[in-house]
Amino acid sequence: MKKPKRGKRKRRHQTPPSVNRRKKKFAWLNVLPADIWLKVKRGVTVWEALQKTNIDLGGECGGLGKCGKCKIRVVTSIGPPTAETVELLTPEELEKGIRLACRTKIKKDLVIRTEAMNDEVELFQILKYGEMPIIELDPLVDKRPVTMEPPSLHNALSDADRIREALGPECQNLKISYHCLSSLYSNLRATHFDGTAVLHDGCLLAWEPERMAARRYGLIFDLGTSTLVGKLVSLLDGREIVVVSRLNSQNKHGSDVISRIQYVKEHPKGLSHMRKLLLQDLNTVTRRLLETQALVPDDIFVAVAAGNTTIQHFLLGLNPAGIAETPFAPVTTEAMTIRAQDAGLRLHPEAMLHIMPSKSGYIGGDLIGFILASGAADREDRLALGLDFGTNGEIFLGNKRRMLTCSAAAGPALEGA
Repeated sequence: MKKPKRGKRKRRHQTPPSVNRRKKKFAWLNVLPADIWLKVKRGVTVWEALQKTNIDLGGECGGLGKCGKCKIRVVTSIGPPTAETVELLTPEELEKGIRLACRTKIKKDLVIRTEAMNDEVELFQILKYGEMPIIELDPLVDKRPVTMEPPSLHNALSDADRIREALGPECQNLKISYHCLSSLYSNLRATHFDGTAVLHDGCLLAWEPERMAARRYGLIFDLGTSTLVGKLVSLLDGREIVVVSRLNSQNKHGSDVISRIQYVKEHPKGLSHMRKLLLQDLNTVTRRLLETQALVPDDIFVAVAAGNTTIQHFLLGLNPAGIAETPFAPVTTEAMTIRAQDAGLRLHPEAMLHIMPSKSGYIGGDLIGFILASGAADREDRLALGLDFGTNGEIFLGNKRRMLTCSAAAGPALEGA
């Protein structure tokens, strides 16, 4: 007996397991009101997903779930809140769909609402001006007008030796930076050998037109934990021309330096990320300072930065982990003068950046600058008391004979006072 013929079954096309896994690996995060769409890995928190954006969540603990300030409103359906969220938010907030970004994991496509974008925030209420003592100016960079005879058959000195001769006997061993040397031929002839020599520590940094001799400006940066302040200063008379302040974008990783150090320790690229945030802020402040006076980055040849030891480490790209561990030893406490370009600042390619010395892990360059500016270290008998009200509070008491310093985590309440 013959078996009846069976119709051929259609084989169902099955998606390889690897493809299914690949599709489920990511989810979409829609951030309102900016209507930003982010493709993120499933399982990461909203706080982690927003770290590479310029959205300020307002948290102060660096995503550790302790401050309860990184609030978001979840628009789409979501599961029950975590224990930390219940503890830090009110029942009314939970009822409205409010959650903590650092405790909300993205397990599927999610729509959330945050505060408005925090692109460029300035703190106009910060104390920017005060009484300054009379000091003798000694800038790191000097500008000197120079007039020379052009080369001839009777005087065929090289361009470099011609400048050395014109500057006088004290500059016979003058060095010339490669950047300056590479354009020296054209610059000298464009100015008809009548121009301005820009000098630093026995080295010619640049050759400029004669009119630039009086254009002498410098930048000062106060590297605060919560706030960054920049000042444009005249190097002719020390006058402060304009001041710009801005929130420190590192705040998203914690309002105190310990939280930020913890972030660096927990993330392989944490140090480079923190440094990038700081440099973006400083370059934004620089741009605004220069725009007010119709200046360009090439007009600035010197800048000085001072802050607490941790923030100065971030600026230099040095790991500050030792500051948060016993015996609280930083990588360095020495003053440094480096090229601003090497630090990441957008100034003249040969501009110099001077970073103030620190005393210890928690006595930074800002307090050292405070002591020097106050003249306390020159007093013989009378004691001087200095108070630095900031996120990291610092105090000094003393005179020429002895100086006592201490610091405490004061929090951001008095920042800018």
